[in-house]
Amino acid sequence: MPALSAKQHDSHVKAYFQHLVDNGKKPLQGRLRCYALVLHAIHGILKHNKSFDNTRFLCDYDMRRIVKINVILLDLEQSIYHAKAGE
Repeated sequence: MPALSAKQHDSHVKAYFQHLVDNGKKPLQGRLRCYALVLHAIHGILKHNKSFDNTRFLCDYDMRRIVKINVILLDLEQSIYHAKAGE
């Protein structure tokens, strides 16, 4: 539920979700990635004993890193799909 609320009310998470959907992910996949993003933020807050700072939650650096990771995952998904199709 926190991820759904973040997707609806936080502009950074909303933009990240829209980026995923625009790049071909299904809405469910986008929501799951938002869940992971929120979970990662919660882990960082608890690990470093800091309060939540929305400006650092999903900054431009994180977006570039996430885009790189998504490209790698997309390539991996495509290679697995082609491997299964070739069987």
